[in-house]
Amino acid sequence: MMSCFGAMADVALGQTGACCPAPCGQDGCVIVTEQECNDMDGTYLGDGSTCDECPQPANIPDPGRCIVNPADAMSGLFACPDGPTPIVASVIEVFVRDNCDFPMQNAAVFIELTDANNLCGGAVLSGTADQNGRVELVLSAGGCSHEQSLSGVIKANGLTIRNYANAKSPDSDGNGVVELTDLIAFSNEFLDVDPSVCHDYDNDGNTGLSDLVLFSPAFLGRSHCP
Repeated sequence: MMSCFGAMADVALGQTGACCPAPCGQDGCVIVTEQECNDMDGTYLGDGSTCDECPQPANIPDPGRCIVNPADAMSGLFACPDGPTPIVASVIEVFVRDNCDFPMQNAAVFIELTDANNLCGGAVLSGTADQNGRVELVLSAGGCSHEQSLSGVIKANGLTIRNYANAKSPDSDGNGVVELTDLIAFSNEFLDVDPSVCHDYDNDGNTGLSDLVLFSPAFLGRSHCP
């Protein structure tokens, strides 16, 4: 009997609260104890809280929930002249999501580069998100921006969701074609004759095999601005 009265007392003292479905929204919200909410993988708002307090979609891009492939994994943007065909890593996928982790259809996405990168005519730097919040852009460009703030800025609906300090290309001199001069510059970094800077595409501090994998198709295919 004491345990039953104790449980009733816990409820009376406000030991229950709103358990919102992750990541947010009122649909499916229940009033339970914190432990019960944790068991349901919900978000407990605190003792005495109500379902009206559950977070609601704000329809604003959430930088922490947005995804940019492959730039996030490389800590920077990889660009390359797009002729005869774009190098895979220079095709950027942006997934725009809001504070509730919902895809933002029709979000306007735009990439801003600095004067350190020379754009080709085939560059696609803006687009509108599809029903999955996805936009595909093509970074057709040469040049090099290394460890400089605002080297590559990505905005969704006018809000900055990424600010990369690196935007690099196999066409490091920015003359519109990946050729012998770029091979020499890459080789000097690869062999530690020069510091790993413009050809360290994954920005791990070393121009190595992972960078060679990106440089090789650009050089062998003689990537150029059409």
